[in-house]
Amino acid sequence: MQPDNTPPSNPPNTVPTGVSPARQVMRSVRNRFGRDKWDYPDDYDGPREVRISQRPKLHADVFPREVPSEFTMWLDKPWVEVQSDSRYTGALPTIQTAIARYYVDGFWQVDGLFQAEEIDRVFAAYLAARDADAIAEGTMGRRHLNPQRFVPEIHELFADRRLMQWIDLFMGRPSIPFQTIVGQWGTAQEIHTDAIHQTTFPLGFHVSAWLACEDIALEAGPLFYYPRSHRLPYMLNQDCGIDNDADDMGAEYRDKYIPHIQAVVVDNGLHRQEFLAKKGDVLIWHHNLLHGGSAILDPGLTRQAMALFFYGKGALHYHDLSGDRAAPTT
Repeated sequence: MQPDNTPPSNPPNTVPTGVSPARQVMRSVRNRFGRDKWDYPDDYDGPREVRISQRPKLHADVFPREVPSEFTMWLDKPWVEVQSDSRYTGALPTIQTAIARYYVDGFWQVDGLFQAEEIDRVFAAYLAARDADAIAEGTMGRRHLNPQRFVPEIHELFADRRLMQWIDLFMGRPSIPFQTIVGQWGTAQEIHTDAIHQTTFPLGFHVSAWLACEDIALEAGPLFYYPRSHRLPYMLNQDCGIDNDADDMGAEYRDKYIPHIQAVVVDNGLHRQEFLAKKGDVLIWHHNLLHGGSAILDPGLTRQAMALFFYGKGALHYHDLSGDRAAPTT
């Protein structure tokens, strides 16, 4: 299928649309008194040439893109190095196949990772909490951010070993559950990579998973992705001309990031695929894979799903778009 570069009708629903006066005051107070000053995590495993302790905001332009091999995510190294790594040589042939496909395509699909009965129980708990207004924060349009904080069933699934063993494999080190987004309908979300929203230093120590909580129809607006796009250079604030000090980061994102990404898709002749998943199927993808939500052709159809995000232990984790720190929210 050829790339579809028609902007979706739905507005972006993952970035702020402006900064309120109250938030501006809060920023000024934090910046003045240093409450949001940075430091590397205690378990940090990476270069330390950049001093960050005096920065109230942190963006990717202060860090080098290239780091020594020992600090590079293992599946971002040359294939000859991956083939000689014990994590590959010591794996079963089926796991070696998964590693190779993830390396080449930037994703791996696990069919039927969770049973239908498990999914039904977890999603029913989410719907009950939503309808009872028990999810106290994190509304994103018709989705919820971090409902695992309020729905124990989601929290349990988030850290399930059947999923975590795949996340750890592709991360190349122990993974930390960070964030979930759960919703009943499609999003028609613009094409993007997770790296600008959930950034790491060194880059690459972030893995995402998308769990289908029902059979997903094309008309419902399925997740889409561009195989092999993860090998393109990272596209962060500095690459798209985003003003790190802008008051309206939503406008910066819409006016600069989205057109930049759309041009990259065309210039590189990328081919789009839809994830027409069955209930319990999981798609796991690389930090830099281009993806989004397809147009919703039938608004009466649901698209029940959970997006699950993880970062690697020992990596610095922050948000390049906003410059804010990131902390586990489980």
